[in-house]
Amino acid sequence: MNIYMIGICGVAMGSLACMLREIGHNVSGSDKNIYPPMSDVLRSAGIDFAEGFDPAHMGAPGLVVIGNAVSRGNPQAEHVLNADLPYCSMAEALKRFFLQGKEVIAIAGTHGKTTTTALLSHILITSGLDPGCFIGGVTKNYGSNYRLGSGKYFVIEADEYDSAFFEKVPKFMFYRPRHLVMTSLEYDHADIYGSLDEIELWFRRLVNIVPSQGNVVYSAHYPILSGIAAKSFAPVCSFGTEGEGSVSCSFKGYNGDNTDFVLSSAETGALPCSMPIFGGFNLANAAAASAMAVRLGAPHSGIAEALSTFQGVKRRQELIFSSPTVKVYEDFAHHPTAVRAVLETMRRRYPHAKIYAVYEPRSAT
Repeated sequence: MNIYMIGICGVAMGSLACMLREIGHNVSGSDKNIYPPMSDVLRSAGIDFAEGFDPAHMGAPGLVVIGNAVSRGNPQAEHVLNADLPYCSMAEALKRFFLQGKEVIAIAGTHGKTTTTALLSHILITSGLDPGCFIGGVTKNYGSNYRLGSGKYFVIEADEYDSAFFEKVPKFMFYRPRHLVMTSLEYDHADIYGSLDEIELWFRRLVNIVPSQGNVVYSAHYPILSGIAAKSFAPVCSFGTEGEGSVSCSFKGYNGDNTDFVLSSAETGALPCSMPIFGGFNLANAAAASAMAVRLGAPHSGIAEALSTFQGVKRRQELIFSSPTVKVYEDFAHHPTAVRAVLETMRRRYPHAKIYAVYEPRSAT
């Protein structure tokens, strides 16, 4: 199929373009302010793209995928509507081309989605289950934010943001998950939602479509999630840190660059673990991923091995410079809770250091 993508240089749209190309479709697209790294990624995948939104660039595609950054008035979007071309959102395209016939594991929540999605994918890969995955950041272990696996599972970061101007519905509703992880829930995306109640309603709707033979895993740290999970028709399992939840990660200390902790659950017992990443929120992410992996029957040795070899995600507490006297980390935290957690984590990890924080506000939170 000839597929044209409007807004192709976004991280998610560009990754979807590469996935579609990889399974044999002819993919092209357009965007504004085109620059690396996504421009380089698309070129290396053999995908043609144009700068600007001139309808003349589109040809006669069999399908147009319209990104959620595209609004009415965009010349190509107007052409699609006026010419009655077949079109869909990125979320719908993911479902149509990659999620059909898979057991979808959706990772939803205000915080921790990207790292938890990457962690769970790594656990399932290490356990030999060969999952597919679609992640909102580039994993250091695999150098990519997606994977086309041959196994039955597909792990996907499930965003509550709008799908498109023609679908004012959260992306996660399109994925039809069989299994669901809810990492957290706070007020966010003030450009779309007027209150936390509005976001909570969509999470309740998401839980309501999880099959009774699936699984719902949620953070015990957020009482609001307990109430949402209580309406699940599927079995539920809570997770947390320092004894919270049915599956819990308890900090034991630092071992060089690694964090030592104990993963505790009825299934694993007290399982000693270690990770190359640190911070209480990363222990919570590890507990979330491990809780779902346990529900899916992943071997406990595979869970421990995956945690010990997980290298993290780019722009998520990433060490980008180090010298004997200075370390520079980059983190993609935009929500006040996440910003606070990053600063508190750095203070605990480096108690005698002077910390400088540089903040770039770019999200409507």
